[in-house]
Amino acid sequence: LLFSLLGIPKMSSPSSSAEEPSSKAGMHRLPQNSLYTDARDMSLVSFLIYVWAKVVHVLDEHEIPSSKEKRSWSPREVKEFIQTHQTKLAKAYPEQFKEGNKLTFQALDVLIQRSPNRELTMNIWDSDYETHELVYGVCKDSVNRRITVVFRGTESSSNAMKSNWNANLDVGKAPETLPTVLEGKLLSGRKKVWIHKGFHEFMNKPTEDPTDHVSRTKKQQVIDSVKKMVKRYPDYKVYVTGHSLGAALATLTSYYLATDVDSKTGKSIIPTPVTCINFASPRIGDGVFLEAVQVLERQGKLRICRFVNHKDLVCAFPTLNYKHVGFMVKMKSKPGKLAITYPKPNEGWGSWLERAVGMSWPAAFNLKYDHSAGEYGRRVEIHRKQLEDKDLVRLYRGRQKRKKGSA
Repeated sequence: LLFSLLGIPKMSSPSSSAEEPSSKAGMHRLPQNSLYTDARDMSLVSFLIYVWAKVVHVLDEHEIPSSKEKRSWSPREVKEFIQTHQTKLAKAYPEQFKEGNKLTFQALDVLIQRSPNRELTMNIWDSDYETHELVYGVCKDSVNRRITVVFRGTESSSNAMKSNWNANLDVGKAPETLPTVLEGKLLSGRKKVWIHKGFHEFMNKPTEDPTDHVSRTKKQQVIDSVKKMVKRYPDYKVYVTGHSLGAALATLTSYYLATDVDSKTGKSIIPTPVTCINFASPRIGDGVFLEAVQVLERQGKLRICRFVNHKDLVCAFPTLNYKHVGFMVKMKSKPGKLAITYPKPNEGWGSWLERAVGMSWPAAFNLKYDHSAGEYGRRVEIHRKQLEDKDLVRLYRGRQKRKKGSA
C-alpha cells in the first residue's frame, strides 16, 4: 500500500501506455490507468494530508518555521522535518508520531526511494486559517505527470473541529447559477443548481487572508492555485481527491474546475477531463446538480468516481432531495464482487425506492466504524484484483455506448 503514497507507483508494476484518443482541442490524452492504480494513489494522498496538517499545526503553535518558509516539500525533506521535531509532534499527537509508530516513516522511505530527485512534491499548502477555512494542498507528480488537488476531511482533534462540523451539519441548500458552459445544455431547462449549504459556503465565502481582496473567495483561491500549477506544467493532467468532508469539497471543486473557462475565448483553462477520485463522500447537490455533472461527463470535461465502504453511514447523508454523482464503487469488508453503479437522473419509482432504501441511513447503520481513512485504504487493497480489471476510460465509454443504444 505504501508504494503509491502521493501517486508514486511501484517500480515493478507494469504501466500501461495505452491512451484514450481525443479529438477535442484542449483535452488531454489520458493513459488507461487501472481503477486500482487511481484508487490506490488518491486514497494515500487523501490520508497523508491529515498527517501533514497535524505537523504544520504543531509547528505553528510552537512558532517553528514550517511550510510557509519553503517553496515546496519533497518526501526526504518532510521526513527530516518530522525527525527534527519528533518530541513536540509526539506530545501533541502520540498515536500519529510516537516512536513505536513507524508507518509514516516507512511511507516516506518508500517515497524517498521512488523520488530521489524531487519528482514528487507538495507545492502549495494552505492551513493558515483552518479555524475558519478548509484545508487543502496541491501536489506535483512528475512520474505520472499529474497535478493533484487534495482536501483534508473532518478534523476533530484541532482548532478546525468547529468549522468542519458546522460545514458538515448545515444541510440546507444554496442556489448557484449554472456556469456559462452549461447554459442551455440541461434538458430540464433549469438555470440553477442547489448545493449543500455548508459545503457551498466553505468554498464560496471570502478568504480569511487579510492580504486578499475582500471579495476573493476560497473557491477562487483554490482555482488560482491550480492555474498556477497548470501554467508551470501545461502537459500535466489534473486530479482532485479527498476523504469524507474532503471528498465533498473535491467533488464540488472538480465541478468548478471543469466549468472554468476564459471569459474572452470561452475555452477551458484547466486541462480536461478533470478527474475526481474520492472516498466516503456524502451527497452534495440536488437532481439538477446531478444533471449538470452528467452533461460535463458526456462532454468529456469531468470524470468522477466515488469509493464507498459498504455500511458507511456518512455516505447515506444528506437524504431529502439530494443526489450522488459519478460512478460509485462499493467495497465490502471482505474480498468479493464489486458493485459499480451510475446514477439515473430520471428513474422510475420502483428503482428509485430500491436505491433510496439501499443507500439510506437505516440500511447503513451498524456498530462497526467503516468510515475511517485507514479502512478505505485497506478495502482498496482487498479488492485490488477486481479493480485492476477496470478503468475510468472504459467505464465512461461503456456509459456512452449504453446511452446510444437506448436512444
